[in-house]
Amino acid sequence: MNASPNSNSGGGGSGLRRLTRLLASTEIFCYSLLWLMVLTVVGSIAQKYVGLHDAQMRYFSSWILWASFIPLPGGRLTMVVVFVNLLSRLVFASPLRWRRSGVIISHLGALLLLVGGFCLLYTSDAADDSVEG
Repeated sequence: MNASPNSNSGGGGSGLRRLTRLLASTEIFCYSLLWLMVLTVVGSIAQKYVGLHDAQMRYFSSWILWASFIPLPGGRLTMVVVFVNLLSRLVFASPLRWRRSGVIISHLGALLLLVGGFCLLYTSDAADDSVEG
């Protein structure tokens, strides 16, 4: 019987290889972006009915979004999934070659934007500021 190189028959690093392949998969990125689009549309529509702050907290700033009794990933959890996916793709699935420098720079730029957003999210106190006229 021939064992394929991708089978899990006694290989020491095959579990880790499978995990890195899963974390760096394009499908996870595409489904995450699709879910972010759904969250954006539904959250934007919900702003009319529940207000800006409540819609932001429920859809975009939550880890888990409860649709009745069904838990769905919220905006923060989805962004963490996108971040881990992009980082895994950059580290494990992108060969460091000069001709792929544009892809690498694009991944680094997107990661930098996500890190900046997370830093702003957890260090900002702009919600406490009042606007005076």
